[in-house]
Amino acid sequence: MKILNKKAFTLLEIVVSLFIITSVIFCSTTVYNFYHRAKYKQRLYEQMYVTVLSLKEWLELQDLSTWGVKEGCLNEFEYRIKVSPVKKLKNYVYFNPLQMMLIGESKEGNTGVFTLTLYEVKIRLQRVGGRIRKDFFFYITQYKTE
Repeated sequence: MKILNKKAFTLLEIVVSLFIITSVIFCSTTVYNFYHRAKYKQRLYEQMYVTVLSLKEWLELQDLSTWGVKEGCLNEFEYRIKVSPVKKLKNYVYFNPLQMMLIGESKEGNTGVFTLTLYEVKIRLQRVGGRIRKDFFFYITQYKTE
């Protein structure tokens, strides 16, 4: 009888240890897969934001007065840029007493030599061949001399 109890206890120990080993392997595999998915998503979003910042820098160098809607592809993303003017003003000139004394007049208000234009920029990025799509929105100011 003692021999059967010893064999049963040994068998029970083996079953419990197999269960623990299986649980450890399952948890390790799950953590490994989760880590790689998170790393892939992080790399994807880094690439997305680098693309948006590159497009923003490129837009700041362009003449946006004749812009509109443009589409293209950059860094494995298809982009669609829509630029629309929000407000256009001349720069503000303050009252100048010295100019008033010398010339006899001093214009105050939006009468400067620069025309400032505020543009609203909307960028839609979509992964080429993927389902990931994100919209970005910001403003750009440009000025011209007249």
